[in-house]
Amino acid sequence: MNEIRGSNVIRVLVFALALVAVFLAGCSTTKTLYYWGNYEESVYKAYSLKGGYSSQEELKKMEEDREKALSKELSLPPGWHTHLAYLYYHSGDLGRARRELETEKERFPESELFINRLLERLKQ
Repeated sequence: MNEIRGSNVIRVLVFALALVAVFLAGCSTTKTLYYWGNYEESVYKAYSLKGGYSSQEELKKMEEDREKALSKELSLPPGWHTHLAYLYYHSGDLGRARRELETEKERFPESELFINRLLERLKQ
């Protein structure tokens, strides 16, 4: 009888340890593919806060994000360079806006058609 109880206790302990191991494995973090930084917040501000929005302040934050991404050896997400180009456009720096659009097109070739249209509008 004691042998049966002992083997049941061992089974319960093994099950509990396995459950804890699965739980801990699920909690482990994985390395993200992109560095998002303030990108999503900046896009939200640009399109929702028409009056209380400083493109110069957002440009500064985005450039800081670029440096952080480089230091962490992470890529910037799709659309990031396009949004930065938008900010440069609104600050009057068309040359830098054009360079950011070209960078977006190089890094994400699937955006080429859209980016080419934006580049054409930039020439006008």
